[in-house]
Amino acid sequence: MEEKEVELLREMYGRRSFREFATSLHPDAEMHQAREIPDADDYYGREEFVRGTRRWLEEWDEFRYRPEEVIDCGERVLVRVRLWGRARASGLTLDETIFHVWTFRDGMPWRCDVIWNEDEARALARLGE
Repeated sequence: MEEKEVELLREMYGRRSFREFATSLHPDAEMHQAREIPDADDYYGREEFVRGTRRWLEEWDEFRYRPEEVIDCGERVLVRVRLWGRARASGLTLDETIFHVWTFRDGMPWRCDVIWNEDEARALARLGE
């Protein structure tokens, strides 16, 4: 992985709006949500990526995510992300660490696999699909 691609991800996670975040994605971006997420799905294309993320965010009165670590794994980039939120319907709080495994295409973030388990995320980041 080139350093500029890793830096692009760091910059993207620092953006304030998701729409702004999404402008850096490859037009054919994909998001594959962890199956542990209720109503998890796969999204294809930049607009669907945005729709899938908004669909998730609609479930929360409050929601924050913070990248804690960005790791260059060669062909992929692993991002450790801290999530915090309060569910709209139940009021329950979420305080978890998840992992995003990014694959690039044409120098742009193309595929994001959302994974709850660190070992699984590290294996995917290093070994591929």
